[in-house]
Amino acid sequence: MNNEIRLVGRPTKAPELTWDLHEATVTVSLEVNRPGVLNEEKKTDVIPCKFMGDAAQDIAEYVTQGRLIRVIGSYRIEGKYTYIQGEEFILLGGIQ
Repeated sequence: MNNEIRLVGRPTKAPELTWDLHEATVTVSLEVNRPGVLNEEKKTDVIPCKFMGDAAQDIAEYVTQGRLIRVIGSYRIEGKYTYIQGEEFILLGGIQ
């Protein structure tokens, strides 16, 4: 897989299973610690992750808030938008 990303972190809240066109989906916000220098303040990123199908059902059943998990997947960019002032920005998606 060319677009592969690996994360280790903790969900910010318990995942909720939803059904979308006969397929189970779960979206989890994963809190990931940044690697840093010893004397530097630790920083955390919150990354949205979307799981589908059997993986979504497993996540909903076994993962709880604060439990350390590892995610391997691909990162998707959801879209490109323009502000009224003309500046462009990219809305980042999540791990799938």
